[in-house]
Amino acid sequence: MTNLNCFQVKPYGTSLATASNWILVFAVTYLMFVTTDSIGFLGLFWIYSLFCILGALFVWFIVPETKNKSLVEIQLNLAGNNNSPPSTSDV
Repeated sequence: MTNLNCFQVKPYGTSLATASNWILVFAVTYLMFVTTDSIGFLGLFWIYSLFCILGALFVWFIVPETKNKSLVEIQLNLAGNNNSPPSTSDV
């Protein structure tokens, strides 16, 4: 059986996601006034739209499907071990 202690990354991932969220919220709020002075509200919202489209494309093409998989199966898959046990939907 694989030692999964090295795969316990959930707390680190949660911390990183929360910190990134607050840093980006600060950046968007602070830079909104600077950006609207130079390109206006319309330009700013086009930039926001572009980032939303890029994020959707990233999720669609890069992020793996995790439906009906346990956390252990997801971690093994992301670690490159494709010999993970069958998911509950395969039974």
